[in-house]
Amino acid sequence: MHFNKSQQSRNLLLILSIMLVFILSTSCTIFIANPDTISQNKLLSNTIILISLSTLTFISITSFVVIKLIKRLKTKLHDSNSRYQQMIESNQDLVWETDKDGLFRYVSPTAINLLGYTPEELIGHSHSSFMTRMESENYEKTFHDYLTRKKPFQLLQKSFLHKKGHMLILQSSGTPIFNEQGEFDGYHGFDRDITKQERDKEFIEHLAYHDQLTDLPNRKMIEKMLHQELSRSQRHKRFGALFFIDLDNFKRINDSLGHHIGDKLLQKISERIARYIREEDSIGRLGGDEFIVLLPELSNDESIARGHATETAYKILSLLSIPINVEQHILNIGGSIGITLFPGDSNNSDEVMRHADTAMYLAKNSGKNTFKFYQHYLQEQIQKRISIEEKLRLAFDDDQLELYYQPQSDLKTGEIIAIEALVRWNHPTEGMIPPDQFISIAEESGLILKLGDWVLQEACSQNYAWSLQGLCHIPISINLSAIQFRQSNLKQTLINILAQTKMPAELLEIELTESALMQDYNLAMDILMLIKSSGGSVAIDDFGTGYSNLSMLKHMPINKLKIDRSFVENLEKDENDRIICQTIINMAKNMNLITTAEGVETPGQMNFLKENGCNNMQGYLLARPMPAHEFEAFIKVHERHQIQKA
Repeated sequence: MHFNKSQQSRNLLLILSIMLVFILSTSCTIFIANPDTISQNKLLSNTIILISLSTLTFISITSFVVIKLIKRLKTKLHDSNSRYQQMIESNQDLVWETDKDGLFRYVSPTAINLLGYTPEELIGHSHSSFMTRMESENYEKTFHDYLTRKKPFQLLQKSFLHKKGHMLILQSSGTPIFNEQGEFDGYHGFDRDITKQERDKEFIEHLAYHDQLTDLPNRKMIEKMLHQELSRSQRHKRFGALFFIDLDNFKRINDSLGHHIGDKLLQKISERIARYIREEDSIGRLGGDEFIVLLPELSNDESIARGHATETAYKILSLLSIPINVEQHILNIGGSIGITLFPGDSNNSDEVMRHADTAMYLAKNSGKNTFKFYQHYLQEQIQKRISIEEKLRLAFDDDQLELYYQPQSDLKTGEIIAIEALVRWNHPTEGMIPPDQFISIAEESGLILKLGDWVLQEACSQNYAWSLQGLCHIPISINLSAIQFRQSNLKQTLINILAQTKMPAELLEIELTESALMQDYNLAMDILMLIKSSGGSVAIDDFGTGYSNLSMLKHMPINKLKIDRSFVENLEKDENDRIICQTIINMAKNMNLITTAEGVETPGQMNFLKENGCNNMQGYLLARPMPAHEFEAFIKVHERHQIQKA
């Protein structure tokens, strides 16, 4: 049988204990049995021996137990220290200890992975030695406060410059150390790397306050910035300006070329404006094609501030007018800008935004590609426009809309050769509302599509009815707005209306402006070819007043050019207008196109046009626009006059 050392020791102690007990027992027995035979000296001697042996045995046993306990405690302490060291070394947090001056005197090995430094490189330095100068000053002030008060701290956030150069964000907690005399001796604690969490938090916050497409401040951020700038302007008594920018023609580009091109265009425009404005200025995107530019603290003089804002507005409009190349598409786009000064026009950030928006609408209605400052009377105009829009929506259901008809005649024969259908709005309480007061509102609100379809349906139905009655069998001319012309379903709409009204396609003449035709050449060609193949005709309305590309125009299946009334009204006294009219007439002849002059009101105008080869005329000299029943009477009288002349 084999025994280890521990078992042998225990057995030895057991034998010694038994021997000691045996000796004591034997001595006591002898003494009791023969008390008289044992001398006093021998008894004393035996007693001393027994006491010595007992003491020796007790000391041996006690020493053994104490040594054993010490060894066991040392083993446990070593194991505990090993586990603690392993825990520190495996901990992803940085464990540290500083002296009373805040200098590292211990740093865990995690430093090499977390900070890029070895513990030896950090010892003897403070936290702030590895920060930027500004952050170091702030941290020193905060940490010095804790050192002075000798209080624990938790979750103290600080930056730390990694050895490779990038910045970390650490969260620090520490507890003060006191020596045996109760004196402050430093801090021990740990640092946790929260860089990723903070970056994630910053990213989420950035998304909340920035536009995802352009990375510009969004509406929420703009409102916050405006509120701050308004307060600062009031304190410093200096004027700032807010620009509300709406891009012109963006919807056309977005619809025709796709959202991908539209998005690229918005990004390029935002970059272009951002490069121009001052460092202290801000640009943001509200959404769609709407941008905000904030110009803080321009001047304490309102007129000077207005001058700075005007200069900036002209520059932005100039930047927007420069063609932009987006994936081989050369895009022309402008902008309408509304401007309001603050404080002054308003001391409330919401009102400042509304005022700039109101001024922008005025710029839009003034012909686009311009800017307007907010004036208090503009609010009344906006309210009036809102009221007209609300009433116009009701006009469809209440049969308040009506078509008027204006004839066109051959300048040589005087024969009525076409009719133009013109929409009128007869309001029950406000009377006849002119088209120039509601057509632009219909376009802005989207009601122009519903209005355009209604005009097509009514005009075709009426013209076909007159044809069946034998009253007249001539084309009816109908204006299509640029918005209506850009609709992808226009082709099918025309087919459906002609089928529903049963009017022959050869009795349909579509009028379009030059600008509408030039906006999307491929779409225009598709619609124009449908009209031509069906037997209908196309006229360019207000020719000479818009933008046109003659090289593109010559390839389009167009039948007629309508000379704008602005060139006709001064024919009798303006040499330039006479030259323009002659040029248009000659160009049309060379292109085998018919010319119709609009706005003819005097015999002198008519004679000039006739002498210079213009084909047709339209205007008050012949007849004003009139409702259907009046036109029926007019056509009958005109036919009788024609017969009499013959």
